[in-house]
Amino acid sequence: MILRGIFTLRSSEIRWFYQEGASNIFPEYWDEYLAPIPENERDDLVTAYYKRLTSDDEALVLRCAKQWSKWECATSKLFVDPEMIAKTEKYTWALAFAKIEAHYFFNKGFFDNDTWILDNIDVIKHIPGIFGF
Repeated sequence: MILRGIFTLRSSEIRWFYQEGASNIFPEYWDEYLAPIPENERDDLVTAYYKRLTSDDEALVLRCAKQWSKWECATSKLFVDPEMIAKTEKYTWALAFAKIEAHYFFNKGFFDNDTWILDNIDVIKHIPGIFGF
C-alpha cells in the first residue's frame, strides 16, 4: 500500500491550513482566499466555503471553487507552482477539486475522532506499505 500526501485530518491541522496559520506564510493568497466569504462568517472558513460550494448560485460556486483551489494549489508546496495555479482557472477541475476537499474536511474525513486512523492501525498493519509525498 502506498499512502501519498498524508493528511491526518486532525482538526488542529485543518484549522492551521484553512483558518489560521498558513495564512501567515502566504498572505497574498490568503487575502484572495478570504475574499468570497463575508467577515461575519470567517470564524469557520471550511463551513463557509462548503455552504457556498453546495449553493444553487452557480456564479458563487464557481468563484469559491476557484478561490479554494487556488489557495490549496498555491500553498501545498514550499514553493508556489504557477502550473498548479493555472489549473484552477479550469472550471471543471476547480469545481471537482474544491467540492471534494471541502466535503471531506467539512465532514472531518468521516472519522469519529482526530486519532481514528492511528487508533485503528492494527487493521492494516499486516499490509506492507510506504508513505510518499
